Amino acid sequence: MPVYKLIYFKSRGRGEMIRLAFAAAGVKYEDCRLTREEFEELKASGIVPFDQLPILEVDGKILAKSMTICKYVARETGFAPTESFEVAKADMIVDGIDDLTDKGVQVFIEKDEETKVMFLVGINQFKQLWFICQNSKLLSYLQNNYINVNSGRRGDLKKLEEAIPS
Repeated sequence: MPVYKLIYFKSRGRGEMIRLAFAAAGVKYEDCRLTREEFEELKASGIVPFDQLPILEVDGKILAKSMTICKYVARETGFAPTESFEVAKADMIVDGIDDLTDKGVQVFIEKDEETKVMFLVGINQFKQLWFICQNSKLLSYLQNNYINVNSGRRGDLKKLEEAIPS
């Protein structure tokens, strides 16, 4: 069994989906939560690809990018679909929600208040489109064909994560 070490900040953020995948599979891993200062030290060491967290250490090897890590963990723990089109459907759902997460991050890190307001307007427009989809035949189709919270698939775990309050 590989030895896993998830390295992220002391928050849920982009690391939580990975934590949920490990928990759902009952797989033990080290959950290393860093302060900003500790992250800067780790980044200076040169082992952090893209200078971003989360990273996953697997038997001493490093993986970066939250969705890449999540897909890897899902495959390794049996929570990913195996049929090619099912994999694509799971990716579609996760990537759509990841788009919204990216927009939220922009608001969080932006210092200029006018720019922050522009980001918030963009998020509201995105959320309105998402709401329209939620009340349409499209979402009904997705729910009936792709989303099953009890299945444990990666796309379903992402939906479950979004339902859990911070």
